[in-house]
Amino acid sequence: MPGDATTIALSRNYEEFTKLIHKLRPDIFTTTWSGGEYGKEVDFIMDYAYPTIWQPHPGYECGQARLDYIFDRHRARQKVKKLKPVWGLTGWWSDDLEGKPDWCVDDFRLNTIMALVKGAKGILWFTVWGSKKPIERGMPGAGIFSRYDLMNECKFWADFIHKYGGMFSKFEWKPSKKVAVLLSETNYAGYLCKRNMPIGFDRIYPAMRVAGIPVDLITDDYIKDGRLNQYKALFLFGFNYTSKSLWEKINKFSKTPGKLVFCDSSTKLVPERAIKLNFNAFETARVKERWGMNVLLATMNQQVKFLRENVLPYLGDISEVEITGSNFVAPFFLYSNEAKFFALVNYNIFNPQEVSV
Repeated sequence: MPGDATTIALSRNYEEFTKLIHKLRPDIFTTTWSGGEYGKEVDFIMDYAYPTIWQPHPGYECGQARLDYIFDRHRARQKVKKLKPVWGLTGWWSDDLEGKPDWCVDDFRLNTIMALVKGAKGILWFTVWGSKKPIERGMPGAGIFSRYDLMNECKFWADFIHKYGGMFSKFEWKPSKKVAVLLSETNYAGYLCKRNMPIGFDRIYPAMRVAGIPVDLITDDYIKDGRLNQYKALFLFGFNYTSKSLWEKINKFSKTPGKLVFCDSSTKLVPERAIKLNFNAFETARVKERWGMNVLLATMNQQVKFLRENVLPYLGDISEVEITGSNFVAPFFLYSNEAKFFALVNYNIFNPQEVSV
């Protein structure tokens, strides 16, 4: 846990801490969450799926489809030749879940499945916490082990991973190289300079995959070194700050025959010949609840419907599979030298979905 004031890392940076660990135990790998992409500081990148029960208000992005965006964000931002493995941290729960809604079990299941289909090389479950309340009432532990239904779900997936983990470890994630969403560091810095909260794509990015758009996240580096040209389409969401050189390259891409650029209504920097969408990628659906799982599902339903009606006609037959019958089911592919793994994930934890593929 480099950076944690309770550890030796208080006096060391990521790279120094990793070198020390490797010297003491060459068989041990280091990681920290939400970081480590940019150099050789740690061996693995780890990020967590916040449980959706932690959503008291808008702006606290967690649970549901978030891992689709988070894992791809880490991969896009890496500046090392060989991509570092990404781990999933699931079960970052409150210390005592006795009074939480029963669907916390379904949320845990979804996040575990997401880590598998997004090519995680490991999953870490948080099964303990500092509180003694669950133990005092007879439970085996805190966190995930503070209620039996959640603990049994954890055991089920532990057995599943022991049985099939060897297969999953042979599969790798690969970018589609068809449709790109720009996660621009320059744009991000512009928002910070204006003291506005930088915006992420936690909701619109997974909705694009559900809608049948095989999407990747790219950064400014992809534009600078020409990798953007591998893609057919580029999406700009909330894109309002950039450099002159980046803007010229984006504009050139937009004017290239056969290439497409889409901009949502929150984007003010609109390239020539770009398709302007009457749609704000960051708005949430208006439902009775202020926030929570129902808001996430209503937002996904609204976004997927818009994308299918207003964007897919431009892209044509771009996806390997066509899924109809639901606005909550996403396709995922993993690859090995011998096979291709195909999975369907239902984001609607309340109801099963019937689809045609």
